[in-house]
Amino acid sequence: MKRILRLPVNERWYKFIENGELTYDYREIKPFWQKRLENKEYDIVEFYHRFNKSIKPIQFTFEWIKKSKLTDYNNLPVYIIKFGERIN
Repeated sequence: MKRILRLPVNERWYKFIENGELTYDYREIKPFWQKRLENKEYDIVEFYHRFNKSIKPIQFTFEWIKKSKLTDYNNLPVYIIKFGERIN
């Protein structure tokens, strides 16, 4: 059984991902994301449009997750989620 990480995105980011302009996703380290991401293994990353459920989700192979800090945002601690080949 495939383990799927489902991530909501708004329209702007959905289009970047759909066009292949993004291969990473960033999520701020907060309790909600810690519970979903730490010590978990996934096979697929699925992005769905947050506000329009009629838009088909986009799936990619899952590569890895790591913790880092975004220096452009006052060293904001984030998870970096790397996704690979598009599945659909």
